[in-house]
Amino acid sequence: MFRNLPVSDAGLVIVGSGMSEELKKNINPSNTTYLGEIHDPQNVKISKIFSMSDIFCIPGHVGLGLNQAMYWGLPTVTEKGKQPPEFITLSMAGMDSLWRKMMWDALKQESCN
Repeated sequence: MFRNLPVSDAGLVIVGSGMSEELKKNINPSNTTYLGEIHDPQNVKISKIFSMSDIFCIPGHVGLGLNQAMYWGLPTVTEKGKQPPEFITLSMAGMDSLWRKMMWDALKQESCN
């Protein structure tokens, strides 16, 4: 995962259970971290992860993570038909939001140089 990523300032953090040993072996440790399932009754650890995230992806099943991503205002990528239709619209609004954030960050970085 992320083995041939052409940029050095991007990475992937994977949270949750169900990752096979075979997939874990394919993780590129220089830019991918697998945290596993996080048991956090006070929501301190998971809140830190969400606050540092730029995008949220949830495959397959409905979970509390989707609600938390909406709370943090994260663009969300999920499978069509697996989430309640009230939560997910078939649009590029989330990706547009991510694109604007990336452009804003690039402009800020350019103005600092």
